[in-house]
Amino acid sequence: WDLEANKGIRPEEITPKQNEDIHLVCPQGHRFSGRANNITNNMEKYGRDRPSCPECNGRRARQFQATQERLNDLAVAVDDPKAFDNLTPAIRMQVLGQLGYLDRGGEATRSMAMGMISGDVTFEEVMRAKKWSDISDRLSEADEEQMLSEISDFDAPAAFLDDADRDTRIARTMSAAGVEAIIDDPDLAAHIHRENLEALWNEAYDQPEDLDSIVATVRAQAERSQFAARLANDFEAQVIEVASAPLPDGFVTQRVDADGEPVVFEPTLAQRRFMTKALEERRYMNWSETGAGKTVSATLAVQASGAGETLVVGPKSVTAQWAEEFKTGFGDKVEIIEGLPDGSEPPATPGVNRIWIANYDKFQGDADQVSDRLAPLASRVDAIVYDEAHMAKSTDENSTSKRRSSLEAFTDKAGRANPNLMVLGMTATPVVNNLNEAASILRLVEGPTSRGFKTDPTPANAAAAHLRLAEAGMRHRPNYGVSLTKDEQVIDITPNLARVSARVEAMKQSSGTQRVTPAMMERALLPEKLDALSANVAAADGPTVVYTEYTTGMVDPIRARLEADGKRVAVYTGTMSLTERAETVRRFKNGEYDVLVGSRPIGTGVDGLQHVSNNMIVASMPWTSAADTQVLGRLNRRGQARDVKVTYLMTEAKVGSASWSWCRDNRMKRVKFKGDLASAAVDGVFAEGMVSGQGTGVEDAVSMLKDLRRAAATESLSKAS
Repeated sequence: WDLEANKGIRPEEITPKQNEDIHLVCPQGHRFSGRANNITNNMEKYGRDRPSCPECNGRRARQFQATQERLNDLAVAVDDPKAFDNLTPAIRMQVLGQLGYLDRGGEATRSMAMGMISGDVTFEEVMRAKKWSDISDRLSEADEEQMLSEISDFDAPAAFLDDADRDTRIARTMSAAGVEAIIDDPDLAAHIHRENLEALWNEAYDQPEDLDSIVATVRAQAERSQFAARLANDFEAQVIEVASAPLPDGFVTQRVDADGEPVVFEPTLAQRRFMTKALEERRYMNWSETGAGKTVSATLAVQASGAGETLVVGPKSVTAQWAEEFKTGFGDKVEIIEGLPDGSEPPATPGVNRIWIANYDKFQGDADQVSDRLAPLASRVDAIVYDEAHMAKSTDENSTSKRRSSLEAFTDKAGRANPNLMVLGMTATPVVNNLNEAASILRLVEGPTSRGFKTDPTPANAAAAHLRLAEAGMRHRPNYGVSLTKDEQVIDITPNLARVSARVEAMKQSSGTQRVTPAMMERALLPEKLDALSANVAAADGPTVVYTEYTTGMVDPIRARLEADGKRVAVYTGTMSLTERAETVRRFKNGEYDVLVGSRPIGTGVDGLQHVSNNMIVASMPWTSAADTQVLGRLNRRGQARDVKVTYLMTEAKVGSASWSWCRDNRMKRVKFKGDLASAAVDGVFAEGMVSGQGTGVEDAVSMLKDLRRAAATESLSKAS
């Protein structure tokens, strides 16, 4: 508002629809004027939050035209405009950044580039636009510098276009290979080639019966460009290599299923390809989603390597699963020993792979002592497998745990003793809290020569992490043929705010502390969720899994309420032995229970629930997206025959314009932040909903609860009076 030009008249003295001239100054210092009603009408028409400066608009129009002309080279290179959008946002960011659209060319150029990366506009829409205003209202008004520094201004486009049939998707992938023609950076060109190759493989993984047809379709598209021809040649060569690769000696294909019936077990195409890639790379990762068969792929790779001694390290809950998989798959070709060597074991049998299976806790304690104890094994081990490798990560680049130090020292020592050492990492969630975790997992598997990347949670760094993860391993996201629906059921607790607050205070007194923990908040809110929990279980079309992050004060009330409803309830928690847990799962799968109430341990090492249940209710959420993914993966995995429904129970209170939701603001938002960061790094897809805070925010939540409770009491008294 130009007070001087407006002769002292202030903004509040002018109504939005007034037919009077007003004088304004834009953030760039340009002065302009116009009728108040015309200016506000245009703001409403184009959804702007401030008047549009003619000078800035003119400059942006010129930038838009110049940018379109510069983009012609990219349009020619990809042939099909839709092909550019077929690339993941991470690759699109790298390409447009390398071409200079993110750091020079003006605001309009950067806005268009960010729009094409985030999915606000497609490349085709930018090229077809006749004028700047055709697309400007769809681009983010956020400051470009902020968009580049915070991973929070992106919608969530699919990594690959989903609105086309298989042949069209393949054609777009082949067309996208042409992007390499305008890329000067050989590393980025290699990444583009690799990503397009993985896109073709992902078509093949889910349709192995159509492999010949897929290869023929790829070959038919090879003439698009020299880069498409190279992509076709490499894909066809890899298909031949994977399809013809012999399975390891002694692999057992004749097996018996859970019902005792004889079956023939054949590894999936993805498992075969991991085996061939691991044999070629020697140090390789499997980032595939839960239920994709990562365990089988690793056993194949280890046995195909000819290893005489192998160390498998994983969570305690999966050690039995690894032993069973090796024994079932290779019989007398393997010797399983659970634990670590202590010097008393007999010599290994020639031609038999001795497999040590240990949980991560075995590497706790003084790193030097652990190193000395394991020195003999480090000098002779041929293969190392880190399952759920995120459990061996470092969250801070400036510090590391004793466990992590011991694992890294052992791996490095084994690598020096055996230059041909195979090291495999397995996890669907390399990013749990931050990007440093992904960098630390790569360092563990790849060794001292592993190349790092910046780890602040920015789009540029997430894109760089994505390129490194794609380079170091493969990711298969299986199409299970069923849908996964996530519902957030909001429960209004406004009338019971005083009760919730009283529960929190009672727990503080009983614990002898003034500090409120997240577990206390969860317990205080649980009674408000039980009615909804009961109703959802009653409405489920079969056995149901109920998840709770916390167990004390949570599991017993849930079980008591459901048993009062007449349900048969089983419990699966960390306080139970592995034998008790296995028996519980067996009985649930056999139909002896209606509900399985599980806590954190159910997220790993449990298979078979998908055969009997497709319903899950989350009473208390995990703290990270990684844990959430693992839990949902118990039902959303290979073998699931029905659509999966997951219901998150979310409490909320509203008084006037104020609202309070511990479940949404302190739990769900943090899961979404970490999930979006993981999606950006692992799948190259930037998504919305990210928040910067990493703490639990309990103190703020308690303070807000008190304020809202007082407001509710005041409002109640006011109504009464």
